[in-house]
Amino acid sequence: MKKEKIMQMIQAYDGLNLYMTTDTPESPRAVVIISHGMCEHSGRYAAVTQKLFDRGFKVYRYDLRGHGKSEGERGFYSAPDEITEDLHRIVDIASEENPGLKRFLLGYSMGGFAVADFCTKYPDKAEGAILFDAATRDNLGGFSRVSQSLDPLTRFPNKLAKRLTSDPEVTAAYKADPLNASYFTAGLSQQLTLGIRQLTANSTFRLPVLLLHGEKDTLVDPSDSTDFFAQIASEDKHLKIYGNTQHEIFNEAVKNQVMTDVTRWIENRL
Repeated sequence: MKKEKIMQMIQAYDGLNLYMTTDTPESPRAVVIISHGMCEHSGRYAAVTQKLFDRGFKVYRYDLRGHGKSEGERGFYSAPDEITEDLHRIVDIASEENPGLKRFLLGYSMGGFAVADFCTKYPDKAEGAILFDAATRDNLGGFSRVSQSLDPLTRFPNKLAKRLTSDPEVTAAYKADPLNASYFTAGLSQQLTLGIRQLTANSTFRLPVLLLHGEKDTLVDPSDSTDFFAQIASEDKHLKIYGNTQHEIFNEAVKNQVMTDVTRWIENRL
């Protein structure tokens, strides 16, 4: 399939530059926007993008502020809605460029929070959400264990690599990738804690949603997804837990099944 790839800097709502990549097939069937997790970047989603592209979907992916090639203090947020409003900007660009095409948002881990929060606040701006091991709750206390009174610029080393996937090649590549952050800040955890609290208190999420989670995820507990599933207002909602899989289900042995599940789910809603 013929492919057009565009890599560019776009301005966020506050003027900060975000790095965005767009992959466009000849005749797009729908738009998918990918929001990645903490301490990584959108380039790690090339394989996911290819699977979506092969099914005729136009894919937008971007580096979150303070991540990858985007501007901003590394691994830092100063308000709980920054991550959501950056996604809002990408969705608006995708909508302007693709009138008449349905928009589906795919969020992983921290990016899953951004997607869930965005769809709760702006339900008319997307037709559905896919959440991979999403931080829609914080049952393990990964974010909330950082005190709100700590200096927001306090740095914590990135020790995620060994808990992301059981694939040693992916782990080695993650460690060697210079665009993956070596640290994150207290500010990121503090603001995500506040954001997740707000999301938990607001159960009005009503869009079609596909929740996918790894059974042995030790970074975002599967109960985060089961709780979110039980509490939201969506009538069209599906939850699948993949057995014997860690946090990056798209990099586990089930990765082809994961993407088959995703593409079929989208196609059934076109």
